[in-house]
Amino acid sequence: MTAVFVRGFDFGTTEDQLRNHFEGVGTISTVTFQGKGAAIVSYDNEDAAEKAVSTLEGSTIEGNGRYVNVKIDEGGEAKGG
Repeated sequence: MTAVFVRGFDFGTTEDQLRNHFEGVGTISTVTFQGKGAAIVSYDNEDAAEKAVSTLEGSTIEGNGRYVNVKIDEGGEAKGG
């Protein structure tokens, strides 16, 4: 899989903020919001997606105080987890 499901970030988080937070592990192809506080971040390769899960799980975006949950997206649909 090359996409990760992200949730738990502030409702006002922008696509640019998500890209800035997640691009450190690999090249992002798309960011698709899945409602407030959730998104699918798609990478160009599987290694980057796996690295995002292992390094960014529990991180905060721009110090907003909310911890981000990151997992491999299985099936392309937003799911709690």
